Parts: sequence; structure tokens; C-alpha cells
Amino acid sequence: MTHAWLQEKISASEAAMLAKLNEARAMFEHAGDKGDAAEAAFRELLKAYLPRNLGVGHGETVDTFGNRSKEVDVVVAADDHPFTYAVDADSCLAEAGRSILVTVRVLSAA
Repeated sequence: MTHAWLQEKISASEAAMLAKLNEARAMFEHAGDKGDAAEAAFRELLKAYLPRNLGVGHGETVDTFGNRSKEVDVVVAADDHPFTYAVDADSCLAEAGRSILVTVRVLSAA
């Protein structure tokens, strides 16, 4: 059973996220800029809810064979990640140390 306060908190967070997306749509014409703004908003939302031992960043990952991924919009990594990475800048993360990879897509408002 979901508590009313939790539903209200989730609804408020959803409204804040939608407001940031609408602001990005109004501010930028370039799809890449809109995407960057959406990705940043989603990373901020995750940071607010994930445990402190998980960091949220973006960039690319490298596996044990040296193969690199394409750009990853959101990477969630444990605080014991084998490399230090910049949370608010593009980073290169070892694939073995990351927990979650997310691609963010912004759909145009109808």
C-alpha cells in the first residue's frame, strides 16, 4: 500500500521534471541541446533518490578488452568504482564498476 505522502512526493518530482523538460523545449531549438538538458534533469532526479553510495554521471564505458561504448546518457556507479569520475562532466568509466546504464530520449510534446 502506497502512503499518500509518498504519492504526493512522487507527483511533485514528476511535475518538477516535466517543468524542466518544458523549459528546455522552450529555450532550445537544437535537438542536442534539448537532449542534454533532459539528460541533466534526469540525472538530478536520480541523485535525489538514490542512496549516497551510488554516483550518477555520464560519458562512455570501457570493458576489460578495451572496447568502448558509445556515449551513455546516464551511468550509475557504486562509490567504490575503480576510477574516479567527474559527476557533471563527460567521463570514461570501467564497465566492470558501473551498475546501471541509461539512454534518455525526449519525445516531442504533442
